[in-house]
Amino acid sequence: MAQSKPAGAEKWPVVAIRDLHKSFGDLEVLKGISFTAREGEVVSLIGSSGSGKSTLLRCINMLEVPDRGNVAIDGEEIELRGSGKRRHIGNEDQIRRIRSELGMVFQSFNLWAHMTILENVMEAPLIVQRRARAEVEAEALAMLDKVGIGAKASNYPSQLSGGQQQRAAIARALCINPRVMLFDEPTSALDPELEVEVLRVIKLLADEGRTMVLVTHDMEFARSVSDRVIFLHQGLIEEEGTPDQCSAPPNRPASDNSSMPPATPEPLRRHNNIQRRDVKMKKIILAAAAILSLASASRAQKPSASPPRAPMLLGTSSMTPASPPALKSSWAMRSAKRLPLPANSSSMTGIPSSPTCSQAITM
Repeated sequence: MAQSKPAGAEKWPVVAIRDLHKSFGDLEVLKGISFTAREGEVVSLIGSSGSGKSTLLRCINMLEVPDRGNVAIDGEEIELRGSGKRRHIGNEDQIRRIRSELGMVFQSFNLWAHMTILENVMEAPLIVQRRARAEVEAEALAMLDKVGIGAKASNYPSQLSGGQQQRAAIARALCINPRVMLFDEPTSALDPELEVEVLRVIKLLADEGRTMVLVTHDMEFARSVSDRVIFLHQGLIEEEGTPDQCSAPPNRPASDNSSMPPATPEPLRRHNNIQRRDVKMKKIILAAAAILSLASASRAQKPSASPPRAPMLLGTSSMTPASPPALKSSWAMRSAKRLPLPANSSSMTGIPSSPTCSQAITM
């Protein structure tokens, strides 16, 4: 059962994770993660690819069941049974109710292709929360207006850009009035121009005081919206604190030269190096794709070359075409062995026989 909220100035922990472990086969992805996200707080999870950020986020709403540890939402601990690989959800009614209060925005948009944008946004409140259609439709339209795509309500997902589809996914998550919003790298599949549209919406939600747990590679964005930043490395929390604490240089000894530039903290330096490497790889891939596209277009526009003319043999009045390579090779072999050519060689091959040496001399 959910605990009663204590009175006082300290904010209530909406998400509480304790000693979370998760493995896939022999690979241990999470190695004992513990943190809380309090009411109205924005927590950003950063780190290199493979550090466990997305797995941690999916464990919050039990899309991945942890092997060990506990997750509590709004003071209510999710019931799990078994241990290790056999651990599973213990109360289906409870997890359905809790999931209805968690808004999830995935890396891919996950919109129903056969439904309009408005129908996508209305689906969960109607089917899961069983709310009145008129109420849900009015709220869905308001959410679409809020994220800036109200005019696209009657369009299908295929008729929208990537940034518009991701904003529709955010509106869908907001329409269930969630206690917590979970963002799993919502801009990873977008171009830089479209990324700005989504980040602007997330910044708006953060300014409203919504509780959010955000996975991102964009350190500048995390610094601008977050109350706390958690740096994950190899399944463990390596650094945690406010954005200023995580990005500030470590304390210097008094003997250090004050004129030296401040050192970048190790977690942030490693994260920045990985981010620069990813950008460089994207540029290389785009350049290679452009070269291949230009080469393909050049081949398509090049006129087809005319077949080469067969060389002619001198020594006859009719300028006899040269024999095929295989036939010339056969004649050369017969000449080397001093064997006469068959009398009907012309009729066999369909090509007039070339003059012999004696005929060439008498000519």
